[in-house]
Amino acid sequence: MNRRLVTILSALPFLLLVAVVVLWVRSYWVSDALLWSNDGYRVTGVQSSMGLLCLADAESLRRDVPPLTRSLGLTYFTHRPATAREFERGFGVPERRWEALGILAIRGDLGRGALARALLVPFWLPTALAALPAGYSLFTYCRRKRRTTHRLCPTCAYDLRATPDRCPECGRLAAAMN
Repeated sequence: MNRRLVTILSALPFLLLVAVVVLWVRSYWVSDALLWSNDGYRVTGVQSSMGLLCLADAESLRRDVPPLTRSLGLTYFTHRPATAREFERGFGVPERRWEALGILAIRGDLGRGALARALLVPFWLPTALAALPAGYSLFTYCRRKRRTTHRLCPTCAYDLRATPDRCPECGRLAAAMN
């Protein structure tokens, strides 16, 4: 049971990496959006479109105007992909704008007392972050496999052909090596 759990957990970084890459490629044909709202006056969401991942938050400071959305709870929808410029126009008049390495942060006024904040991140960044644990996992697997096939100690990589029972370098027993 323990070995099966370790195998499943070691596959998770690769599954995460595949999911991010699939979402990245899909973003050029279909824009996916997931929105959350408790009362309609504050909407938080995440959207993928044209190689960008957008994290957004909009809030209406006035309660005497109609809410920003009528749908409450979690809402998922798809539509045609939007470019970074179209995203920026959708956040009204930008009060503040910051850009570096393709990452764009916008704060804008939607009018009628509503403010919006958005962070647009190119998909290469989440892909690189998802590749780090997957790459480390692959590196450790290859190192372990090489040490086993060449009869090296898994701990210190000492050559065990002359002393197969115990590693003379670190003292690890042969029973603990399997």
